[in-house]
This record gives sequence, C-alpha cells and structure tokens, in this order.
Amino acid sequence: MTASEAALTSSNLETVRKSARDYAFDWYLSALLAPRSCRQDLIALAALIGEIERTPLVVSDPALGEIRLQWWLDWLDGLEAGTRSGNPVADLAGEVILRRGLSKAMLAGLIEARGTELYAFAFETQETFEKFLERTNAAAMGLSAQILSGELRKDGAGPQDQALISVGRAYGIARQLTRLPQLAVRGRWGLYPDATGEIDASHLLDPMERKRADAVRDEAIQSAWTFLEDARRATGGRLTQPTRAGLPVAMVSNYLTALQKQADWLQAEIDIAPLVRVWTMWRARWTGRF
Repeated sequence: MTASEAALTSSNLETVRKSARDYAFDWYLSALLAPRSCRQDLIALAALIGEIERTPLVVSDPALGEIRLQWWLDWLDGLEAGTRSGNPVADLAGEVILRRGLSKAMLAGLIEARGTELYAFAFETQETFEKFLERTNAAAMGLSAQILSGELRKDGAGPQDQALISVGRAYGIARQLTRLPQLAVRGRWGLYPDATGEIDASHLLDPMERKRADAVRDEAIQSAWTFLEDARRATGGRLTQPTRAGLPVAMVSNYLTALQKQADWLQAEIDIAPLVRVWTMWRARWTGRF
C-alpha cells in the first residue's frame, strides 16, 4: 500500500467513525466496549445504522427519502460485484457484511422499515409498530450478535434469538419516542393511532389533536417500561451471548425517565449528557446488568 492509499484509508476510517459517533452514538459506544477483534466492524455497522436511521429525519419530501433508501437497497443488492461506491460508510460496511456473512435479508428489512417513517401515518396498528421495532433495532442487534459470535446466518434471527428480540423491542420503542419531535416537525406521527383513528402530526397545535397525541405518547412510554421488564425477564437481567449485542438497552431507563420529565416534547428533544451515556454503557458492559 502506498503512502497516499494509506492516508486515504485512514481518512475513510475516520469518516466512518465520525458518522457512527454523530448518528448512532449508543451503537458507537457499544462498539467501543466490544472485544478488539470486533470493534472496527461494529463501528462500521453502527455508522451504517446511523445513516439509514437519520434519513427520515433529514428529508421533508418522502420521495427524496425513498430515493436515498433505494440507493442503500441497490447498494446491498450489488455488494457481491465488489464495486466501490465512493461512500466510505457503504464501502467499509459492505466489506464487513461480506466478510462476516451478515444477513442481507435483515439489512434490507431494516432499510425498508425506515421507509415507513417517511409518511404521515406510518403504523396502522400497535402490532404494526411493534413489528417495525423488530425489523429495525432488534434486527440491528441481531446483526451485531452475528459479528460478536462470528456466526454466519443469512436468513435472519432464529428461535434462539427471542431474548435479543425482546431487548431490541425495548430499546427500539425508547429510541422511537426520542424521535417524535423531529418526525412531528415534518408532519409525521412516529407512533400508532389511538382508538378513534390516525393522529395528524401536522395539526398538533390544535388542542384536541395534541391531547390525543399526548395520550398515545404517554401510553407508549408505559409500554416501553413494560418492554424493558420483559427484556429483563427474557435475559435474567443480564446481557450474555448473544444478548450482549443488545448493550444499547442499558440506556432505556435513562431515556424513559427523561421523556417523562419533558415539559413539552413537541418543542425540544431530550438531552442526556455524553458522560452519563458512557458511564451507563460501561457499567452495563462490565456487570452485564441493565
């Protein structure tokens, strides 16, 4: 490798690291706390997750979001061809996917599921919403588990991963609650309807519509606490193989406590200090408890 190639590689690695840190901080911390042999691959996966997750939050036009997500789906389909995309996150993550034999079906499902957030009414029912949690954050944990275990599994999560799915569901609903303000400002409701029908996020300044939204949000927070208890029961309260891939779940209680204390969730996102995140994740990594 020439000096210029080495410099380019170093620059690309730093770009990927920055993307993971900026857009998927919990996943980034989880990667840093992983064994050295897995660390860089998990950072690449974190960067990929972050790039996909942020798409609905940075585009106002659903068509533009669909184009972005379709680019990722086309990239995923063409990985075996070995063509470089020029996108450092895509190129490094693609190498990890091929070398580790990660499930492309799970990745495609994750990308497609994020596409539902591009529209005003993403989830028809609470069951649809919970399936979304499994296809996004639970799937991301399944992919992380494949890297940590070195297991090649191309057809998704099996029965042995039910505990990890519970962990992913708990983390996913907490993260979705933190995304509500960013989705709402684009006229999208990031949760499910209430008993009377869809909630129109473009009319949340209307007192009645806001009251309905607040009620569903409060219900979702309580559901998140229940999901967290379910995850603790499913794992015995400890993150071991393969559920150690679910380390971000350690942040759930912090998120939910902050969400419950929010004065006006529509006006501002919650803010948890980076040092609190680092300490929480580090403690969970070394004790196994969450």
